[in-house]
Amino acid sequence: MNIYLPLFFLFIGVVTSVYSFFTGGIFFHTDIARDFLLFDDIVTNRHLALIGPHAGGISGVFHGPAWLYLNIPAFIIGQGNPWVVGTFWLLLVLISMFIVWRIGYALFDKTTALWAVSIYSLYAITYTRNLLNPFGAVLLFAPFFYCIYTYLRTSRGILLGISLFLLGMIIQFQIAFGGPILIVTLIMTLRHIVRSKQYIHIYYFFALLIPLSTYVLFELRHDFLQTRSILAYIRTSQNDPLIPWYTFPLARAKNILESIQLFPYWWANSIVIFIGYVLLRSKKITRGKNIFLLFLYFFVGYWLITLFYKGTIWQYYFWPFFPVLIMLTVELLRYVTKFQRILLYSILGIGTCFIQFRLLQGARMQIDASSWIFQEKVARTVFEDAPKEFGYFVFTPDLFGYSPRYALIYEDRLYPKKQAFSFTKKRVTYLIVAPPPSDRLFLDGAWWKNKQVKINKEPVKVFRYKNGFRVEKYILSPKEQMQTSDPNLIQSLIFR
Repeated sequence: MNIYLPLFFLFIGVVTSVYSFFTGGIFFHTDIARDFLLFDDIVTNRHLALIGPHAGGISGVFHGPAWLYLNIPAFIIGQGNPWVVGTFWLLLVLISMFIVWRIGYALFDKTTALWAVSIYSLYAITYTRNLLNPFGAVLLFAPFFYCIYTYLRTSRGILLGISLFLLGMIIQFQIAFGGPILIVTLIMTLRHIVRSKQYIHIYYFFALLIPLSTYVLFELRHDFLQTRSILAYIRTSQNDPLIPWYTFPLARAKNILESIQLFPYWWANSIVIFIGYVLLRSKKITRGKNIFLLFLYFFVGYWLITLFYKGTIWQYYFWPFFPVLIMLTVELLRYVTKFQRILLYSILGIGTCFIQFRLLQGARMQIDASSWIFQEKVARTVFEDAPKEFGYFVFTPDLFGYSPRYALIYEDRLYPKKQAFSFTKKRVTYLIVAPPPSDRLFLDGAWWKNKQVKINKEPVKVFRYKNGFRVEKYILSPKEQMQTSDPNLIQSLIFR
């Protein structure tokens, strides 16, 4: 195909991603705000973090701290400004595009590499403003895949060491992905070592200890908390009655096919995988057949391993597969008819352009509560209205309040002549209240204000926003200030 078409797609992907960021800023929902609070804790209090964010699947299990330390240099340079960290995210996305191109070129050729990175770039707008720890695994899975494939082909031990080091880093960024991939990798590499009789390669397994050392130290310091949590989950999950055992594998397979992001529908992804399988069986694929088989081994192996987990499998668990899946899909298009190739490229192009159009529209809606632009606006409103000393409380339906809390902490540093006291009653006290979800309107903050903060009067001023957020200003008497608020209000990152 004409080289100018993929270059045009690549240009569109990069421009729209950059434009959406500078128009709407980064998303600042609970998970991202939590990460910023963790950045701030490490930098301000000089705490050595051995764990990262909580891994949502199993209680008591955490990701590693690699994502935190990867972002901290940008956090320090920007003095906590999310715009600067977001610019660093743009750089990471561009690096991921280069990795897709470079690995695609190494595995196949420049044509496949160029088409792969152009299509990958069209998806970038969906996550440029919304990076979380799994993105580190997205960056590293393609290099890991290339190294382990090359090791199996050449039996060069150093490549096994590099592969396992990269896999350990993937576990740091996304344990729900890296953990199962580690199991299937160990099975495969041990089999290869035994068959090739290169037993000395087993020593390269120690490369895993470098990235996983934080887990080891954390377990030793905290009485093997994560190990005990995993064992407890295994003991208690065997009799989960939610899904019958005979339908669960198919339900999980559909879940995976819905989550791999190539197409928005499981059946569309199934068609692509089925085409690949037919081409492999028919022996029409003339190059890189072992590359497809290796990916299929990881993909199916991941599905089989996760059958032991009965909880929800979220889309970002499969996100690291995405760059390699794009490469293989593009390579498959070399072996289909011209009509099929045009049809698939058209579906990909139209689908991603539709996503881009919607997200570009959303980027301009700065009243969106998930935007840093909005959260900073609310915090600035408080500080511009406040006297030299004031207190504040934050309420959100999830009770964490991470997004407004970080915005207030950040603004506090921009107003050195004012002193803010979080979750403390002062003569002037502000309540920052997020709107309730549409299906739980009772979470409007009224009970929280009366029973937990223990303010039972009308505000002297209310700042209202179109999305339902409000800031209430109170003037409290000495007696009202002495009435102690509920000490169990969440004010920290204990539920990280």
